[in-house]
Amino acid sequence: MELWEENSGKVLETDLNGWARQFHLLHRGQPAEWVLRAARLAEFQWQVTDAENRLKAEKGLKAESEGRPKTPILFPPLAATGALAVTDDECRINLPPLSWSPLQVSRLPDGNRPLTKVQFRRAVVGLLDKEINRIEALARKRGAVRVPANRNKEHFEWTVRFQVNGERVSTMARGVAEQERKIRKAIGSVLSWLPLDRRRDPSGRPRN
Repeated sequence: MELWEENSGKVLETDLNGWARQFHLLHRGQPAEWVLRAARLAEFQWQVTDAENRLKAEKGLKAESEGRPKTPILFPPLAATGALAVTDDECRINLPPLSWSPLQVSRLPDGNRPLTKVQFRRAVVGLLDKEINRIEALARKRGAVRVPANRNKEHFEWTVRFQVNGERVSTMARGVAEQERKIRKAIGSVLSWLPLDRRRDPSGRPRN
C-alpha cells in the first residue's frame, strides 16, 4: 500500500521484489511468485478503485473507499513449488447450452414449467459437481494441498507477526516457555501450508 501511494498508483517490478525480500516473502531464496501475482492483482484493483473514485468525485458522488482502495482476498490453490496448481482457464466451469421450447409442452397446464425447472436444476447440479471434481482432482494431481478446515485466527496473526513483521517468538510469548512452544507450533503449522521460506528466529531474548 505504501509503495502504491509513494509511486502515484504505480509499482515497479523491482519495487515488488524488494518488498517481498523486506518482508520475508521468499520461496527458495527468491520472491515467491504467488505473492507477487497477488500483489499485482491487488495493485490493479487499487488502480481501478482509484479511477472510479475520481470519476465519482467529478460527478459529486461519494467515493466508495476513503483514501484506502479495497484489497482483494486471494487464496490461490498452490502446488508445492509455489506455482499455481491450476490456471484461470482450467478453473472455468464448462456447462453445455440448455434450451426449452413451450411448443413441446403447450398442451400441459402451465407448460409444465415446474417439472421442467426441477429437471434442469438436477441436470445443472450434476454437471456442476462433475466440473468441480475435475478441477479439484487436477489441483491435487499437481501437488495442491487442502488447507485444514479447523483454523484459528490467532495462529495466522502470530505467523504474520513472526514472518512478515519480524517479531521474535520469545517476545510474543512474553518469556513464558509454554506459550512460546505453543506459538512456535502454530507458526510452523501455518507456514507448512504455504510455499515460503521460514524466517530465521534467533534463540533467546532480544538484547536491550
